[in-house]
Formats: sequence, structure tokens, C-alpha cells
Amino acid sequence: MPLELNTDFAFTADCFSGEHIANCLKVHKAMLSKQQNLYFGFQPVEQTIRERFRLYEVDQQVDNFTRFSPVYGYESTLSVVSLGLRQTRFAPLLFWEIFHLLSPGGVWLDLDRDERCQGTPLSAFDFLDREYYRTALESVVQDNDKKQWQLYRKTQSAIISDDMMDDGWTFGILTAGPSVRAQEMIRTILDLQGPEREIIICGPAQENLTDDTRIRVIDLEQPEPRGWITRKKNLIVDNAQFRNLCLMHDRFVFPPDFFSVMGKYGNDFAFVTFPEPYYPHDSRCCALRYPDYQVLLQDGKYQEAIDSCVFQLDNVYHPRYDDFYETAFCCGGVYVTKKSLWNMVRQNESLYHAECEDILFGLQSQQLGIPHRMIADTIFESLAPHPFLLAGMHTVTVSGVKHRDFPVVSHTQKKKAAQNPKGCHPVFGCTRWAYYQRVLDLFNAIALLPESCRLTLDDFNSPQRLSDFWLVVYQHLIKLPVNRRDDIASIYYFLSAAVFSWPNSIIQTWIRETELQLARNVLLPHDKKLIGWGTGSVYRNITKRNPIPLSYLIDNDSRRWNERLNGFDIREPKHLQHESPTSTFVIIYSSFDVEIGRQIEKMGLYSYCKASDLLEKMEYLPIVNLIDYFLRIEKDYPRLFIDSLAEKEPTIHYVEEDKDRKTFLNSEIASTLLVVKGATGLLPPIG
Repeated sequence: MPLELNTDFAFTADCFSGEHIANCLKVHKAMLSKQQNLYFGFQPVEQTIRERFRLYEVDQQVDNFTRFSPVYGYESTLSVVSLGLRQTRFAPLLFWEIFHLLSPGGVWLDLDRDERCQGTPLSAFDFLDREYYRTALESVVQDNDKKQWQLYRKTQSAIISDDMMDDGWTFGILTAGPSVRAQEMIRTILDLQGPEREIIICGPAQENLTDDTRIRVIDLEQPEPRGWITRKKNLIVDNAQFRNLCLMHDRFVFPPDFFSVMGKYGNDFAFVTFPEPYYPHDSRCCALRYPDYQVLLQDGKYQEAIDSCVFQLDNVYHPRYDDFYETAFCCGGVYVTKKSLWNMVRQNESLYHAECEDILFGLQSQQLGIPHRMIADTIFESLAPHPFLLAGMHTVTVSGVKHRDFPVVSHTQKKKAAQNPKGCHPVFGCTRWAYYQRVLDLFNAIALLPESCRLTLDDFNSPQRLSDFWLVVYQHLIKLPVNRRDDIASIYYFLSAAVFSWPNSIIQTWIRETELQLARNVLLPHDKKLIGWGTGSVYRNITKRNPIPLSYLIDNDSRRWNERLNGFDIREPKHLQHESPTSTFVIIYSSFDVEIGRQIEKMGLYSYCKASDLLEKMEYLPIVNLIDYFLRIEKDYPRLFIDSLAEKEPTIHYVEEDKDRKTFLNSEIASTLLVVKGATGLLPPIG
């Protein structure tokens, strides 16, 4: 049997004629092994051809977990034949796996269609022409017909071969100060049975460390408040004694089965990471996914983004763990790799924490031919939640369907929160008033702030919901005089310091959008039928402040069709074509305004604009969206602060979802958030 692709993935094997395959093999028969040639392809080969050319069909299933060397041995195969591998997005993994089977001096005959061998949207180079492979492969001969074969010879061992001679491990832990979690991770790592190891802590010296020569402490030359984690990771690698690397932040429970899992996986790994669940309730009956493995999906222009180090976060999605894309990347919480591979790429030290440094690192690695992958046979449990994935996350299904802000709170989590709110973990690791005071200190430090606009805790009622607190802050912000770009920037820099260190590219985008908003003057046409497009959070936020009498709403989500929202019918996009372009005006309520605009243009010469262009007063939409987010998590998380239960919190109402909704949750959230192979019981089913 040939290679088998998981039936969950959309894939139709492209067939090559038996005659063409036989002719290619015949030309190179003298170069192939007379004993056995491993054959990798999704298409079965006729028995007569297999017997004539000594082909052995590898019948392993193909997904992100596919491994060949544990079965066939590292650099122990004299001859391999591959057919049509580029027709699947798993091609980079297959080329990596096959390359490390081939022994020095061995030959590789690859057959595929010419149009597939001209590079990809990420790289102009074909897979085996990328830097990692070029050091050890030479092209012997090729045929540039539409059905192309190429013959390679492996001239030397792979780059990682020297690293594989080293069984030891260097564990690097990044800290920003005293860390009880880091000390617990250190104890676990040192107590495990297994190979030789060392631990390098990169950060301020820790108190009460175990007196062990295997522990070293290094730090930046001087403190860097922006979080210079790229520099820290490079420093750990430069100081590493061993060639096997595991770089981590100090927020995990280190898995006690780490060495056994890595031993089973095999030593010829590239860049790998692991599921990073966070359990919001003591019952551990449900889990939230931390950003452990993500993918950048955009319409080309990857090189422009790489060169500028600017990435649109709305294009970043969470795939299923067994899925893979050439633009997938391991997030920076946990990296396992080889020292030689890290030094081929290295992290860009011009970037700081949350400046998309991991996206850049992943894309640059894959351009060199080094994939980023998942190992799902163990977990690195995160002891802290991600601040912005408590309600929803961007996901992509194996068939390529994208869901923005897909809900992640299961009905089980809601039920447990309602039944036992004290068992819920706090979202913020501080008291409510300590949080408020810190935000107010940053607010009062805004450069353009008049003395009359300063805030104190006396300006807030007690108890105060987080969303109410930020609403008061926002009401003061919109009163501030804004005369130039620096004034707008100071407001968003306050937001970044108070809530989350957003990438500079995102802050610059906010500044520009707000600046343009001041210059816009889109008048609402009252002589045309007004139709709204979009029914999500953008619609909710803007409608609260600027309700518009619409005829109806349109949404691309088929689940919303034939429903009603705010008294308006929700219809499918093709309904717009029933309207006259000359008497219709479309208002886009979505952050996907560019894509929806193109969709409208394909349907006819309809006039349209973004809903935010119609606002009549100064608005800071990122802050409005933040308040909406806090409203959402207050509904499902009874403990926002460590002292929350000392005060009365909003009541959480548990409502059993209808059958269709529950089925949808199980099929989409479970497939996206849960470990899907080899870790049964580690993460219980959602709902």
C-alpha cells in the first residue's frame, strides 16, 4: 500500500501513468539499488513495476506526526523513489523525513509535475533546492518536461548528524524576576532519569536554587523592560553545552515523560513544540489552548512581510495539531530543536516580546527547508492563561475553513463555573485594586493629560466590574485633546503598557487608522436602501453608539442565515444581487472589510464603506473592542482577580446549548483544541 493521507484532510491523489513511471525508472535503473528501493507516494504502483525495480511501498499515514526514521533508520537507506509529494501541504515534512533516511552516497529519484517544482508562495526555491538540503544533495540529472523527474545524490551527512552524536540536553528557562514556577521546573528536570543535562536560567538570579553544578544563570548585559526574549534565547543557545535544546518560558509544569517521549519520537527532529493547555478550573474537566502552534494564512506577499517584520495578526490561525502548513510556526513558549538548526536561523534581536518574532522565526526556518511541527504525546501544562484567548480564537479546519474568534468556552466550563465558582482560577494574578491602581498610574502619566482629567480610585464605585472600570477610563480618554499623531500614539502606548505589549506594527496600524478617521467625512446616503454586512463584535460595538436604520443584514456565516438581530433579518450574500446597485448602499461591519469589499465588487457596482467611517465623534476602536472582550469573559469567568470572591461578582447563568450547537462545539472546538494523537485522557473532551 502507498502513503495514506488522513481522510479528514481534503486531498485527491493525482495519478501518473504506469508507463511514465516505468520509463523514468528504466532510465535510472543502474543508479538505483539492486536490493530494495523505498517508494514514497500516494499512488499505488503496479505490481510488475514494483517487482522489476525492487520498489518497497511505504504505507505509513501522513500528517503532522509522520515519522520514518524510527522505522527505517537514520541515514541507512541506499535508494529512495518519491512520486507526486508536492500535491499535498505535508510535502515539506515528507521531504525532511525521506532526506534523513538516505545514507551518504545514496540516490533519490523524485518524480512530479513541472509546475509543482517551481517553488511555493513562501519560497522561490523548490524543496530540495533549499539551503538545508543543498549542503548535502547534488542534482545528478533532471528532465524539464511537464512531468518532471530529478535524480539527486547525497554527498555527505545531513547538517544535524553531528548534533545527533550528542545525547545530552540543554534546558533554557527564560525568567523576568523571582520565579517559583521556574524553580519547580528545575527540580522536575533534575530529578528525572535519563541522559546528561544542564539548565541555563536566563534572567535575574533566583533565590533558593538547588546547589547543583548542572545549573547556570546568565542574563542580559542590562535590564530591558520591553522583554528582549529574542536576545535571551540566542544567549542560551550560545552558552549551551549540549546540542539538544529545549527552550522554555517559566510558566509550565514540566512533563515527567519528556525523555521517553523524545526517545520514541527519534533524534532527527527539526523545530518541534507541544500542546500547552491551561485548565481554568480545579476540576480539570476542560482545557483552554494556549498559542502553541499557529499558522499564518494570507494572500501571498510572505516575503514582503518577512523583509519588513510586519505581520497582520488577523491572518494568524490555530490549526489542528495533526495539521501542517508551510507557513506554520511553533510559538515561543516551548522550542525543542538542535543547536545547528537554531544557528542556521537565529532569532531576530531587533524584535522584542510580542512583536511577531516567532512568526518571523518560523517562516525563515521553513524557507531554509526546516519545518516547524507538533509532538502531541505529552503536554506542557501552562499555569497562566493567555490574556486574549479566554473567549475565542482564530481557528482553521483541516479542509481550510477559517473561523475568526471561534468560541472556546464549553458548556462544561460554564457549568463548573456556575456550580463551583471558587474552583475557578483567577484570570489576573493580582488583586482588583492593585490592577486598577497600576492602570491609573499609567493613565495619569499620559503626556497630553490635563490636570483636570486625572483619575483616582475615588472615581470608581466599589465593587466595580472590569468592563465598567475600563469604560470610565475610556470616557476620559475620548475627551483628551488630539491635535497631532503623537497625541494618538500616547493613548495607544498607554493601552499597550496597561494591558498587553502589542506588536509595534499593530500599534502603528491603530495610530494610522485613528488618524485617517479624523480626516474622513463619509456622509450617510439617505436616498438609498441601507444594508449591513457583518453581525459579529464589530457590528455590536458600533451599533451601540451609532445605530443606523438598515433594511436587513448580510453575513457570510451560513449558521446565521434566516436569524434576526436587533430586529433585522440576516440573509446570505447572494441576496444582495436582488438589489439595484444604483439605489443600494452597503455598510461593512467587519474587520475583514477589504475581503468583503472585494466580494461586493464581484457582485456588482454597489457603493459601500466601513461602518467605522460613519462615526461622527472621536473613537478609539481598539479600546472599545477591549471593553467588549472584558464583558464577554465576565460572563464565563467568576474570578477575574485573586480577591474576586471577596466581593459580589456578576452571576454566571449556565444554559444547556441546543443539540446542533453542541454538535458544532464538539466537532470544531474539540478537533482544534485537543491533543489528537497519543495522549488519550490528557485533555478531556470539550463539553
